[in-house]
Order: sequence, then structure tokens, then C-alpha cells
Amino acid sequence: AVRYLDRAIRLTTGAPFETESRWLLAEALDQTGRKDEAKRELAKLVGIGVNDEFTKKAIEKLKK
Repeated sequence: AVRYLDRAIRLTTGAPFETESRWLLAEALDQTGRKDEAKRELAKLVGIGVNDEFTKKAIEKLKK
């Protein structure tokens, strides 16, 4: 799942579903023990600048 989500994000940057995709990728990375990569992905999600539910979740998770 990680590989496919990563590829989808790279191919569709700027798409309306990008924040959700990045959130799902970060969750998948976290669940597979790749904690540092998950944090980097959450930071990218926040860096997009969109204020939606996934960005808010990412901000909260990064605070922990």
C-alpha cells in the first residue's frame, strides 16, 4: 500500500484528494514501523497549506 500511495501522490500533486492520500500514506508508514518517514509525510501534508480535516489530524499527530 505504501508504494502505491506514494506513486499516486507523486503523479497527482495538487489534486483535491492529495491531503487524504498523504494522511493515508503517513498512517501506512507509521503502521509498518517507518516512523521517521511517516513524520516527514505529515510535515509535507501540513506544508501544502490546505486547511482541512487531514491537515488538522496531521498537526495534532506531529505535536505528540
